[in-house]
Amino acid sequence: MSRINSVTVVRASDQVPQRWKNGGGTTREIATDSADAGWSWRISIADIAESGPFSAFPECDRILLLLHGGGLNLTIDGEVSGLKSPLDRVTFSGEAVVSSELVDRPTTDFNVMWRRDRWSAQVFHRFLGGNLTLQPGEGETWVLHLLEGAAAGPGLGKVMPGDTVIATADQVLMATGSAILIRFTRCDVSQL
Repeated sequence: MSRINSVTVVRASDQVPQRWKNGGGTTREIATDSADAGWSWRISIADIAESGPFSAFPECDRILLLLHGGGLNLTIDGEVSGLKSPLDRVTFSGEAVVSSELVDRPTTDFNVMWRRDRWSAQVFHRFLGGNLTLQPGEGETWVLHLLEGAAAGPGLGKVMPGDTVIATADQVLMATGSAILIRFTRCDVSQL
């Protein structure tokens, strides 16, 4: 994906699953801040079909949210964190040694990763009903991933569940349902 400028919608239908090397699941990359492998933030959805190890992402921080499925226990550097209900989350370092154990059946998870020397990230769950203004400040990128309902805004067309709006400029949406909202903030705005 090319660098995001202004406001873009990434449709769920354009998110192509990529099989993991270990065969334990697939990842659908939604967006990054770079067109090449040198991203400094990344959002994706993972379908975890089997228990197993997670890949390491040195120099990154991560937030993982359970979207749906039977639940997931993560062992992170020897400590167990359970994701039992939709939108349960865990935050961990990309250097951590992480393994997963499916509780009952496969899960689908929402992943947020960022290079800690370049960005900070805040992740919220938001119920929607009416106007919502995405208003990124200097050095910010806002991401809205629609979980349920619908949204629309000037020049965007209809946004459906699974679609993602990425904004580096102000955008007003008429929205209902619920969404994951992410605010990425550059660590050093003076480098822009």
